[in-house]
Amino acid sequence: RKVKTNLTYIHSNIPFKNGNTFFNAGLKYCKTEYVATIMNSMMVEPAWEIVAMEMLEKDPQIGTIGFKCLFPNGLIESAGIAFVNHLPVDMGRDQPGYRCNEIREAQAVQWAFALHRKKALAGNLDETIFNGHVGWDDIDNNLVIRSKGWKIVYCGQGSGIHSPRATRGSNSTE
Repeated sequence: RKVKTNLTYIHSNIPFKNGNTFFNAGLKYCKTEYVATIMNSMMVEPAWEIVAMEMLEKDPQIGTIGFKCLFPNGLIESAGIAFVNHLPVDMGRDQPGYRCNEIREAQAVQWAFALHRKKALAGNLDETIFNGHVGWDDIDNNLVIRSKGWKIVYCGQGSGIHSPRATRGSNSTE
C-alpha cells in the first residue's frame, strides 16, 4: 500500500452546515500557498493548472482563478459568472466547449473547480451564512474576496467536466 503524504483526510462527527465549514477545515491543514477546490462532481482535464499557477506566481493580487466547467455533453456550463440585473449568470452557458479559452477578470467564478491563494481565503469565509451547498456560497465568497482587494480571474486554459448536483441525489430544477 502506497501512502500519499500530500493528502489529509478530515473526519467530522458534526455535519458540515455549509461549504465554508469544510473549506475552512481544509485551510487549517493546508501546507501550501495555493489551494484548489475541486468538488467530487468534477473531473479535471490534463494540465488544467499549468497556466493558472503561472498567473498566480506573476500577479500577487489574484485571489481566485476559476476554470471552464463543461457539462458531460461537452457544452459549457460556466466560463465565469457575471451579474445581470443583480442575478448571477454563468457566462458561455451552453456554448460549444472549444469556446471561451480566454483569460480575464470576472465578477465571480464557480468554486466547483477553482484555484485560490490561501492568503485570500484565510479568515474571509463566513460560516454563519447558511446556503446549504446549493451553489450560492461560492458566489458570496467571490464577492467577499473581491471586497478585500483580491482579483477574481477566469482562465479558459484549464477545463473540467462537471456533473452538477451529481452528489446531491437530484438534478431536478427544484
